[in-house]
Parts: sequence; C-alpha cells; structure tokens
Amino acid sequence: VVKTADTIEEIIQVLSLRFEVFFREFSTQKVTVSLFPYDIDMHDFMCDHLIVKDKETQKVIACYRLLSCSSDRKEGRYYSEGEFDLTEFLKLPGTKLELGRACVHKDYRKGTVISLLWKGLLQYARMAGARYMFGCSSINRKDFENFPSIMAWLESNNGLIKDYSIGVAERYRVPFGLMSEGGVPSSKGMASLMQMYVLAGAKMSPLPAYDKEMDCLDMFTVIDLKEMPAAFERKFRL
Repeated sequence: VVKTADTIEEIIQVLSLRFEVFFREFSTQKVTVSLFPYDIDMHDFMCDHLIVKDKETQKVIACYRLLSCSSDRKEGRYYSEGEFDLTEFLKLPGTKLELGRACVHKDYRKGTVISLLWKGLLQYARMAGARYMFGCSSINRKDFENFPSIMAWLESNNGLIKDYSIGVAERYRVPFGLMSEGGVPSSKGMASLMQMYVLAGAKMSPLPAYDKEMDCLDMFTVIDLKEMPAAFERKFRL
C-alpha cells in the first residue's frame, strides 16, 4: 500500500530505513554501530513522507520525502539549495515539488514497489498542483569512471538543462577531475532511480555536486510534468 506517513511510528520507521540504506548499505564509510540509528535533518519536520508499507508485516519498505512550495515563497529552503544555486529555476512560474531521500528496502527492490512509489508521486503532485518535480540524482563512487559517458549520453538524448543555469555551492564543487573529451555515450553507471527519471522526461544539470558525506556525485534533476511522456504518465496513473 502507498500512502503518506500519518503516525509517529511510521515516521520513525522511515528514518530508520533511510539510515540502514544510506549509511549501512551504500555509504563507502559504512556505519556498523550507532547510538542513534536514524537519518534525520531539519527538512524532515517540514515535509510529507510518501511511504510504501507491506500490508502483512505493517513495515515501511520504501519512502520519499516531499516538499511542495509555490514560486513566490518568502522563507524556507529546499534541501537541494544546500548543494545548488537554484535562483533561476525557482523563478520559473508554477508550484514545485522537491523529491528527496528516496530509498527502498533491499528485500523489496522490484517492479511492484517502484510502481507504487511512482503512482504515489504522481498522485501527490496532482493534488499539490505541481508543475515541476525536482531533486538530486546520485552517482556512486564505483561509477565515477562512467561519468563522462553518462554526460555524453544525456547530451545526445536532450537530457541536460539548457534553458537556465544551475550553479554548484562552493563547498560542494567537485574536488577532482571527472570530465574528459569524447566520452562515448552510455547509460552504464546510471542508478535505476536515475534511469526512471530519464524515462519520465527529466533533465539534469551539466555540473554535478560532490556530496562528501555520502561520497557520491549529485546531479540536479527536474521533471516538467507538462512535458512528461504520455505513456509514462498513463502507466503510473492511479
């Protein structure tokens, strides 16, 4: 079942699942023991948490963090603004919905759960009146060598943002060389979630940010819901 979390117990399960996935499974500096095994920051108190629950066990097995705000907001910050300068993007007319902290329990990474997440995302976006969904797509350390080919693939498939500029915050600028001329276009190294965004019509920033804590490259990613391929939208319509 897909829904927004509406109990303290569900929120606790979300924070615990994120910790397990981000810090015990995927981080290059894995945490084996922690007195506070939860992934939490200030944004969690301002957001809705989209979850998928196993109806038999009542356990949260997948989640997204969602923050919706109109273009004329006066205060508050999106999580993505910590890594990127979104000044030009945020000036675009229309309500924007930030997607973040997406994860799925390792025993449930299959089509059914991913499909439920997308059905929930699109239903939430419709209810929020959102024009854009945005957030960060990540490339793990093991796939850094594929970055030039991924960028070439995005360029050849009209997958890069060109209508406005997205800057990278100084402390998140990539501290090592990545780009090389003549990368052979290839989607190898793109995580399954990033590939789903591409299928949904996403465009990504030409410059990545480097998340030192997670040791990954983040690419600012935007989906214009008015430009989403009709077949994709039909597939995940509730």
